[in-house]
Amino acid sequence: MTTTTTQTCPNCGNENAYDDIICMKCGAVLDTTSKTRVHTRPSAVKDVIEQKPRWGTSRFEKIMALEVKLHETDVVFAFDYEDIDEIVIGRHDTDTSTIPHIDLEPHGGAEGGVSRQHAVITQDDGALYLVDQKSINGTYLNAQRIQPDQPRILRDSDVIRVGDLVMRIAFRRNADSS
Repeated sequence: MTTTTTQTCPNCGNENAYDDIICMKCGAVLDTTSKTRVHTRPSAVKDVIEQKPRWGTSRFEKIMALEVKLHETDVVFAFDYEDIDEIVIGRHDTDTSTIPHIDLEPHGGAEGGVSRQHAVITQDDGALYLVDQKSINGTYLNAQRIQPDQPRILRDSDVIRVGDLVMRIAFRRNADSS
């Protein structure tokens, strides 16, 4: 009996974590019905196999911080509640010397199809929103392409893809709050 901790995307061949529901590279839905895999994390895997939604909270309050983790790296962009008005996701613009809040240039942004101002995260009424900025290669939220200029609510544990780069959202308790 073999223990499997990854699964291969049938669309692009990318190796994904065993409990991922969507491919972290191309956004394709992964096969969660396979009977040949051995489960190493029974409760998480059971939810995936039974297709139970695992929704994170959408409430983003003053005691919270936002973390955006670049997939398959140790790179984390962190923002406190009061620092979030509009977080630009993109890459360094050498013509204007503009650097976005989440600069993906050093992480393969240009090669990965990330626009200079690809998307933004905004805050309004206790929630965070993702907005595509008419990017050429699109912005995906949980494997669904979002329409330009149409805010989509973000939840804890959501997956964002800009170009070919994938990030996971995490809401954390702010270290300064007690």
